[in-house]
Amino acid sequence: MNRRQLVIVALVLAAVAMLGWELVRSQLGASTPERTQVSASTARGSSEELARVRLAGDLAPLDSFVAAQRTRCAERGRAEDWRVLGEALLERCLLRDRDKGMAVGRPTHTELPEPNRKDIDAGLEAIDKAVALGDTDPDAERIRSALLSLTATGWMQILSLRPRIEAALRAAEQRDPNHPRVVIARACEKLFAPNRFLGQDIAAAERMLLRAAEALKLDERPYVLAAMGAHLLGRTEDAKSHLRKALERNPSNRYAREVLRRIEAREDDPFGRDVN
Repeated sequence: MNRRQLVIVALVLAAVAMLGWELVRSQLGASTPERTQVSASTARGSSEELARVRLAGDLAPLDSFVAAQRTRCAERGRAEDWRVLGEALLERCLLRDRDKGMAVGRPTHTELPEPNRKDIDAGLEAIDKAVALGDTDPDAERIRSALLSLTATGWMQILSLRPRIEAALRAAEQRDPNHPRVVIARACEKLFAPNRFLGQDIAAAERMLLRAAEALKLDERPYVLAAMGAHLLGRTEDAKSHLRKALERNPSNRYAREVLRRIEAREDDPFGRDVN
């Protein structure tokens, strides 16, 4: 067991001492069932426009969308406008991090970049306003959970944030437990958990991600995540197939293209290394 794994175990044991095994498992999402159904995507209007802008894989059009959405919020201030602003700020953070390597049990950053911090704070404020104005779309709380997740730079933060993340996901599930983006969030918990006791179930995660991919025709990322699951399970041909589907949907995803090249070249750690 390496030093990082020892630290993780120590943190989990400390949390267990304070909260008890089952509560810890619950707050880490370890007890959530596999979703076997996925609702149809309800993205429309500005949310659908945002999905198309994101496919360009370029920050400039996304910056323009954020600016335009802020104007809509100022002029109209509807609940939907604020939710889509929160979603756009989330997507901008994710696009900045798109080329970062992914690995089980490893946060994206050890120190949160300031542009991401500002967007996360503004995004959470936008979601608060959307909910205060009566937004009932389950994606609002899913966006909140994703923004909170992005602030974690280590396992101590993950443990402290989990109650808020879990509360947001459960609020979203009360409205639609099969919402495709909620399903992706739960699948990611199963994919990135450090071990089975804390909820790791890579096979279930892959199945959930593939179901969500069918519902989200303007998003290639579920296929990329499913490819990671297949790779971790030793199914190289399935991993390559999922990545090719991702690139068919969005040829601008440099990370997916580079990971596919690495797998075909039989390089080590194809998902875990950054794309330069």
